[in-house]
Amino acid sequence: MFYTTNNNENKVGSTTEVTENTGTNEENITLTQTELDKRIQSETDKIRTKYSNDIKTLEAKIKELTPVVKSDAEIDFEKRLAALEAKEKKMALLDSLNAAGISHKFSDFLKNDTDMEAFAKVYKSVIDNEVQKRVKTNGYVPNGHKSGESLSKEDFAKMSMNEKERLFSENPELYKSLAKR
Repeated sequence: MFYTTNNNENKVGSTTEVTENTGTNEENITLTQTELDKRIQSETDKIRTKYSNDIKTLEAKIKELTPVVKSDAEIDFEKRLAALEAKEKKMALLDSLNAAGISHKFSDFLKNDTDMEAFAKVYKSVIDNEVQKRVKTNGYVPNGHKSGESLSKEDFAKMSMNEKERLFSENPELYKSLAKR
């Protein structure tokens, strides 16, 4: 839509001739200056409202995307809260280690969400395997001893010196108790 105006200022109560160009059809509308000003004002108000809404939307988007500046008190509070939560998690981990019979020294190497039952099973099986290995390689495994069988003073007296030496190296406490009698 295209408007052209011709002001006739010679007349009292001036009128403006407006030609509305809509392609092939031309239509002449006669408006007073105040009517024309009202139409112009109406169109500018529509444009101003549209752009004002666009500006408000963009300002809200900028505010949303702009990082929030926190006060020192808020930052301090968040740090203290995070430290408190970390301590609570650490205490829960220590409690679960203690309940599983595992040293608290492992807490530095475990995450707070570790499955303690599974860890305790694996830990104990590894420890048992290592103990068995060491006992087999370094430890004494008695041969020929039967549970409840004891050595009497008479049996000790009948033993040869080599047998007594072997008894002393294998079981010094038994040797001492029999030698005192």
